[in-house]
Amino acid sequence: MSFIPKNNGASRRFAAAIVDNVITSLLTIPLSIISGLVIALFNLQAMGESVVALVTYLLTYGILVFYFGWFYKNKGATPGKLLMKLQVINLETGGRIGYGRTFLREIIGKFFAAVILGIGFFMIIFRKDRRGLHDLIANTQVVYTGPEAEKGI
Repeated sequence: MSFIPKNNGASRRFAAAIVDNVITSLLTIPLSIISGLVIALFNLQAMGESVVALVTYLLTYGILVFYFGWFYKNKGATPGKLLMKLQVINLETGGRIGYGRTFLREIIGKFFAAVILGIGFFMIIFRKDRRGLHDLIANTQVVYTGPEAEKGI
């Protein structure tokens, strides 16, 4: 399925990302606070600190995959994307994505998009299909679902 989507440009996606980042921060910051308190209260040395940090990272990424995965699978979009009238689709089927593709898109894909100085995200601006590196890796497409979408605007 190859097409040029309308109205799903960088500004809508950026606004959606801000909303989702605020929500996921509210969900994950308490973990960081708790892990810092555990390290401080129990006066953990390097090994104990590393274990607490590892558990914190694993829980944080678990929360992120669950958050994005649940919304993509059940709603087709996260709260930020719903607000901006966007949806993430599987390019192979045209349908919603599940947890596996969410992990590939949100964790693996966005890691590589960021690690190359954010170029993977800037691709959204310059590609006709408005896909970033994370979309290419997961074979996904962000599409506009607002009222103008039916008119092809």
